[in-house]
Amino acid sequence: MTRGCNSGEISRARAKKRLMRSKQISDRLNQMIFDLSKQSGSALACLKEPLGWNHGLGFALIAAGAFFIFHEW
Repeated sequence: MTRGCNSGEISRARAKKRLMRSKQISDRLNQMIFDLSKQSGSALACLKEPLGWNHGLGFALIAAGAFFIFHEW
């Protein structure tokens, strides 16, 4: 005998899957921002590499992306 799923169980499962996908994206984005900050600091401190305007613009675009993803509209 097989157990069937009702529509409520299916919608809860889909909502849980969406939430997990959202959480994974959030974790990846936070990790990317952290890594970029760490590597920029390392380039400045250890390698004595100057950061140009393109580095600042790239970081600003990533931060803007994080804002648009996490902002409650």
